[in-house]
Amino acid sequence: MRVWIRAGLPGLTLMVLVVSLGSAPTALAGHVADGIDVKVTDDNNNVDGGLANVTPSKDAQNRQSNEPTISISPVASPVTGVVGDLIAAGANDYRMVPHTADVWMPVYLSFDGGATWFGAPPFPNGYNTMVPGFPTDTSAAGLASPLRNLDGSGDPVVRFDAAGNLYVAGIAFNRNFDQPDRPVDTVVYVAKFSFTPGTAATASTTTSAGLPPHFSYAGTTIVDRGSVGFAVPPNQPFGSAGTFVDKNWMEIDLNSPAASPCAGNVYVTHTPFHGVGGSGPIVFSRSTDGGATFSPPQAV
Repeated sequence: MRVWIRAGLPGLTLMVLVVSLGSAPTALAGHVADGIDVKVTDDNNNVDGGLANVTPSKDAQNRQSNEPTISISPVASPVTGVVGDLIAAGANDYRMVPHTADVWMPVYLSFDGGATWFGAPPFPNGYNTMVPGFPTDTSAAGLASPLRNLDGSGDPVVRFDAAGNLYVAGIAFNRNFDQPDRPVDTVVYVAKFSFTPGTAATASTTTSAGLPPHFSYAGTTIVDRGSVGFAVPPNQPFGSAGTFVDKNWMEIDLNSPAASPCAGNVYVTHTPFHGVGGSGPIVFSRSTDGGATFSPPQAV
């Protein structure tokens, strides 16, 4: 499955992400005409574009995506000046498999109400990129990422805060023992992209994720850590062991400080699965500083 969006039709359908774009604020006020399907992932139209052209911004070998997520910013798009036109989406994106052998976390952005999702720097109306830290990432952000040396990342959730900053929650993990020794090999994390209208996009390469236009990468914070997860010893009769952190979700309080004492808080839930047949409680963490730190997970 590749990720598509239909402009003009509210709601969700199975397998295809379908939202009301352009008329979202008034979708319930009257009849909304069916829109057109818009491709979100920048693939190569079922033609092999070559390994060298596979980057966080280009799915040159037409690989799959699944588990889509979407969020509409509460602030006006820096391109159209319209509230509702700045949209983020994500998915489990397999475009980098030819380089990394596993899935990684993408960031898809549209600045024109969902009509455009990719284009060339410096100021496209849409952009595909990825969270830094994937296995071949040698950029400064990638080398500094707490996700470095993990094989894959997925289970996306995207949300905006009231100021238009973008948050991407997910998990990262090892599937085997081929990475350098680490104290843990499964994590729940939140990556933040600060809303910086007017900043230019940068190009992606096979070893770096380009910055999207109008956003700056602010960093990645670990919410919780597991152990072993998928990377179990050889010849074991099970698929996971230790503590595998999974099933994450995220919400942000968009209320004003006058309306809520929790305004701006970032909330993340997930499930730490303990061993084979062990417990799997739902746990809750909170950030009161814009995702810089999170409280220790507490069972719900």
